[in-house]
Amino acid sequence: MDVARHLILPTITLAVVSASGYMLIMRSSVVEVLAEDYILTAKAKGLSTAKILRDHALKNAMLPMVTIIALTLAIPLAAPSRSKPCFPGRALAV
Repeated sequence: MDVARHLILPTITLAVVSASGYMLIMRSSVVEVLAEDYILTAKAKGLSTAKILRDHALKNAMLPMVTIIALTLAIPLAAPSRSKPCFPGRALAV
């Protein structure tokens, strides 16, 4: 229980730092998508800004985010296999 309590602050710190990077990437993606022609068409149809963002912009801006999150999740899975030859002995098998 004591170990878990001491892991709270580092976990929050890493989460905030990671989330801020993801937010910047998502923001630039959304700004890029909002300049597309289909967004102008949706505005010309009279759709509300919230509906345009939800139904058109965010769905198309998520592709870079999904790619980055997938790469971020793959790094911890690949790291043990690369460090195993450097540090022989007992290691967690993935």
